[in-house]
Amino acid sequence: MKKNVIVLLLIVIMASCSIGTVPVMAAEIEAGDVVDSGTCGETAAWTLTGTEDNLILTISGSGNMADFSEAGTPWDSRKTEIKSVVVEEGITYIGAYAFFSLNNMTEVSLPDSLRTMGEYAFSNCALLKSIEIPKGIEFTGCTGLSDIVIPDSVRWFGDSAFEKCSSLKSINITDSVTSIGCDAFSGCRFEEVHISSLEHWLNIDARCALQGDYYINEELLTDVVIPENTSNLRPYAFSGCSSLSSISIPNGVGRIQNEAFSDCSNLASINIPDSVTIEYEAFRSCTGLNDITIPDSVTSIGYCAFSNCTGLTDIIIPDSVTSLAIATFSGCSSLSSIELGNGIKAIQYGTFELLYQPY
Repeated sequence: MKKNVIVLLLIVIMASCSIGTVPVMAAEIEAGDVVDSGTCGETAAWTLTGTEDNLILTISGSGNMADFSEAGTPWDSRKTEIKSVVVEEGITYIGAYAFFSLNNMTEVSLPDSLRTMGEYAFSNCALLKSIEIPKGIEFTGCTGLSDIVIPDSVRWFGDSAFEKCSSLKSINITDSVTSIGCDAFSGCRFEEVHISSLEHWLNIDARCALQGDYYINEELLTDVVIPENTSNLRPYAFSGCSSLSSISIPNGVGRIQNEAFSDCSNLASINIPDSVTIEYEAFRSCTGLNDITIPDSVTSIGYCAFSNCTGLTDIIIPDSVTSLAIATFSGCSSLSSIELGNGIKAIQYGTFELLYQPY
């Protein structure tokens, strides 16, 4: 496969075009012959070559392809026969839904000239197993995709970029990555998540979790000491980090933001610093936690902050806490001892509900 170059930008660029086809009868097809062809943009064309059940779709020309929709593309009637896609040098934009649900496609070759792609350009390509990606694009629902190579040029992963790519085994987040979009890796369960440094990882603008065992410089991440200069623990900082067993947070941290440690199933020890705000679902489903100590300077605990911590047996709420949010400890089925501080003025509904419900 040629080097695949993709720009991870989720931009829908509307391009007007005229689309035509020149069919060739199946009986006349020989290996390498043109099966069908037409235009797919003002200066872009498409060609199908090969034999039945083994077709190559080639996009050639320059500039932008047209945008399409779920209603279909000019090559839709032969989509089950397409095994490879080649986008030639000169094409700068792949249209929305261009290769949507090419379920039998196993290879993609993309040019250095490519700059952007429309939404769902490669979504639901179930047999696409390996692709080299310098900058992102959506591969939503590519359940067969197992390996991706992300070079240093990648700056961000767009929304739903690899959502439901359930076969992905590992990912390397380089120093160049600055943001991870909503649901970018939703439905992925990695064997290995490689990050370059703790400081860089904590400063990424992330809006989804990366679930799996974390590694820093090839070393399994089990015990974490948050750097002293950290002011806040960002959302999803270690959400789904199955290798994490203990965490030490310095007193300078002012906020433990939403889902910072959610689904850390092996997390057994954590110190919560003074004067911190614990936001919603911060420790949800940390099933390995047996007990926690909340400092008497903590004033706020968000909803579902410790929900579904099924190993939690004892909890002491200090006098500084004035209210317990919705479902704070819901689903904590092993909780046997609760000590409430004198400062409590309100306990919201479902705070200690036995059955965990994501409100």
